[in-house]
Order: sequence, then structure tokens, then C-alpha cells
Amino acid sequence: MCSDLSGESGRGLSAGSSRMRSSRSVRLQLEGSRSMSAPFEERSGVVPCGTPWGQWYQTLEEVFIEVQVPPGTRAQDIQCGLQSRHVALAVGGREILKGKLFDSTIADEGTWTLEDRKMVRIVLTKTKRDAANCWTSLLESEYAADPWVQDQMQRKLTLERFQKETTGGQTFLSMHLCNEIRRVAIPGQEPWNSEPPLSLSVAWSQQRQTRGGGGRPGLPGWE
Repeated sequence: MCSDLSGESGRGLSAGSSRMRSSRSVRLQLEGSRSMSAPFEERSGVVPCGTPWGQWYQTLEEVFIEVQVPPGTRAQDIQCGLQSRHVALAVGGREILKGKLFDSTIADEGTWTLEDRKMVRIVLTKTKRDAANCWTSLLESEYAADPWVQDQMQRKLTLERFQKETTGGQTFLSMHLCNEIRRVAIPGQEPWNSEPPLSLSVAWSQQRQTRGGGGRPGLPGWE
């Protein structure tokens, strides 16, 4: 399936100084860890591997190939063949990319688009969709990522898998703690209508583990 995007188309709480210090300490630790990991998370959107004709990169489920072509290229100038283990691309009769893919893909889900009449984007759907299936090269014998890029690609896929295994941006532990806090019934008090901050949930969890207490932060069992 193909499409020409230029016109033609085809396919925190306060409850006493000691509690505040404890909560603040945990919160600062969490915020510090978030700030350290943020640059990697921002970079991990795309980890490209440069090639003479452009670049390629991958996600858990797909492989993206971006090929720079002469400005003004038209869809009819492009010949692109996509098969499960083979890709071929020619522009204006000149072969740019051809060979056996690193791993298998779902042939009938492969697509290409011509963007701004100067770049061809090919999207391939992986057959094996897990973090262990990190392509180290685009073709079996060509366009391999160097060791550093390979490592970043693997980390990116691992992070993506972790994010997919969470619900609503929370880890299983955070969800469990939030739901447990919600279930705590304090006479005369309404249940919380929203989930508490993650820092508060973790601080409460640590208090329970070290003191064997229960209840809701700032209430009996938290002290």
C-alpha cells in the first residue's frame, strides 16, 4: 500500500513536621530519579541508524525506513516492493535499496508513503513483536547499527515494553497502592475521588513495611 502525502494517495498532604519530612524526602528522591531518567525517555522516541540514503529505526512492533529522494519526486517515479523478508526501492529507475530483511515482517501490512515529494517512508510490521526482537541491522548483511546505537535501540524497546505493560502511565505497584488507599474506609470521611501522588503512595508503603501500620496517610496507622 502506498500514499503520496503531497496530494495523491493509495494505502502532597501536610500532617505534622515529622510526617512532612518523611514524605518530602521520598518525594525528592522520586523527583530526582525522574529528572535523571527524563533525558533518556525524551531521546528514546526514535533511535535512528544513519545510512547513505537516509535512516532506519524501530519500535516494538514496526521498522521505519526513511529514504531521501530528489525534491519534486512523484509517486509514479517510485517502484517499491515489500515482501515478508525482502525490500526493494527504486526511484526514477535508479535502485536505492534492495535485499533480504534482518527478520520477517507481515507482508500485507507493509506500506510506503511519499512525503513532501522529497522523502519515502517505508513502514514494516514485525512478525515477532517483543523487546527481545531488536533488529541489529536493516538487511541481513547491510546497514548495521554500531554497538552504541544497538544498545540504545535495545533500551528503547525495553522502555517501550515497560510502558505498554502499565495502565494509565502507572506501574502495577503504584496502581495497587492507590487502589488500596481508596479501599480504606475512615468513618466520617469521604473516600478519595482521585489517586494520590505517586510519592505519597510510596512513602505510605514504606511506613507500612517498617512499622506494620495501615490506614491512610495523615490518619491513624500512618504515624
